Amino acid sequence: MIPEELKARVNLTISCRDTDVIPKVKNAGEIASINGVEVQVMHNGIHVVKDGYLGSWTTEIIRQLQGHHEPQEEIVFYEILKRINETNHAQSVCIELGSFWAYYSMWYLKEIKNSQAIMIEPDPAYMQVGKLNFDLNNMMGTFIHGVIGDSPGQLMDFQTESSGVQRNIRQYSLWELLEISQQSSIDLLMCDIQGAEEFIIRTEREFFSSGKVRFALISTHHHSISGNAMTHWDVLDALVSMGGHIICEHSISESYSGDGLIAVSFDERDKDFTMELSRARQNESVFPLIERELREAQWQLKRANSRVKKMESSYSWRLTAPIRHLVRLSKKKKLK
Repeated sequence: MIPEELKARVNLTISCRDTDVIPKVKNAGEIASINGVEVQVMHNGIHVVKDGYLGSWTTEIIRQLQGHHEPQEEIVFYEILKRINETNHAQSVCIELGSFWAYYSMWYLKEIKNSQAIMIEPDPAYMQVGKLNFDLNNMMGTFIHGVIGDSPGQLMDFQTESSGVQRNIRQYSLWELLEISQQSSIDLLMCDIQGAEEFIIRTEREFFSSGKVRFALISTHHHSISGNAMTHWDVLDALVSMGGHIICEHSISESYSGDGLIAVSFDERDKDFTMELSRARQNESVFPLIERELREAQWQLKRANSRVKKMESSYSWRLTAPIRHLVRLSKKKKLK
């Protein structure tokens, strides 16, 4: 059963038909069983654990879209794979930051010959889903329990999403992950790290500017997750400033799935590569209209100003004015 509060989200996602053009296996989206494990068939025949990625509502999206779960990003991923296959002849590397169920890494391995996938995930429960999916498809990949951080090799406190438990998790850098791959560059970097995308761009600026990444697909997140209402635009500007060529993008409010998306290349071969995506209307978005959020913020500011004015006109406020004046003078003396 799909929770009532998620039905509108399911309907929004399945209304996007960008992935209709992608070829599909006969039973795409259907439920099957492998060694007693219920699985769902993705568009390309890859099997994933039923309800393993976020629950039954995602399973329903995959069923109705015949093996797809986020149509805007998947059509971009599909076109990037075609591009890599046309131009790459050496061993290829995909690194997935925040891999969870590891579906994109499996898709990459299935389509790109002589490829490897490195997946980094801080949540042990989520990483286990990815490992199980790899086992179900008899695939091999490198799973790393960790996070991208500004102090590689050191531990940091991280609250896992699945359980809310604080864990000490090792930090890695993109340079370190590249070294693990034993390759000279990354063909595709996937980044879905729940609001920390701006942090990654800032701390790994040298890596992005070095030419070590060909393609990057970056999910951007709503300010309730990232803490910054300008996350999508700040990341977009930063990628361009580092020499990135934007293939396509859509903001959070234009998403049919919830997250914003930026597809970028740092390779001269891709300067001619652009795409057009469907865009959701902002009033249909998973998150509230920015105008509604602004109106609420304006109301809160008005109420706060009213309370401040009422307080400042009170007898007690006037009575304590000399004390506040002495406190300010004392602070000035300490600063000197």
